[in-house]
Amino acid sequence: MTPLHDLSAVELLAAYRSKALSPVEVTRSVLAHMHKWEPHLHATWALEGNEALAQAGGHREGVRSLLSPHRARHSRAPQSTD
Repeated sequence: MTPLHDLSAVELLAAYRSKALSPVEVTRSVLAHMHKWEPHLHATWALEGNEALAQAGGHREGVRSLLSPHRARHSRAPQSTD
């Protein structure tokens, strides 16, 4: 099986849609991969793993809206600062 941190966005969305994976599982996998390599790369300045997990768990509604085949598309227009 492909490691979760190597899955594309399309693959992740399909896995979320089929309930084979959750955002929390993927976040845990990515964090573990980062922790494994950080001592060698020294690339992370401010990693908030608990915050990432909280956001992954808290965005269930957002994921549901992405998975909905009839979701509305919204475009953001620049807002005036007048």
